[in-house]
Amino acid sequence: MPTPVSTIFSSYEFSAEELRYAAVFTTLQKQYLQTQMAQIATQLFNADCASKTEREDFEVQRSYLKGQISIISYLLETSKSYEEDDVAKEQAAVDSSAVVDFPGPNLYTHLRGSDHDNKSGE
Repeated sequence: MPTPVSTIFSSYEFSAEELRYAAVFTTLQKQYLQTQMAQIATQLFNADCASKTEREDFEVQRSYLKGQISIISYLLETSKSYEEDDVAKEQAAVDSSAVVDFPGPNLYTHLRGSDHDNKSGE
């Protein structure tokens, strides 16, 4: 369980496993975040200032929207990074278990020979 850290902001210390579990989003969560980012980008694209007096408000709003896009991008990239690490670890595990040590090179032939010997001895 994450451990609270005493700061002005809510903060927690995570174990490596907790961090990986917390940072990887489900497909639905990723779709939601990507949709949010698209909507914010549309707002940013459509933002307009009609007069010079609105310019300061326009710049503040623009910076705010860019900040939202940046944090969503960061979260999605972090999730992707953890997913890629997980895939690499799974592939390494598969690769290392792909070598199977059979008891002998002629096990099948040996077993068939035993059956054959039993039939011929009848």
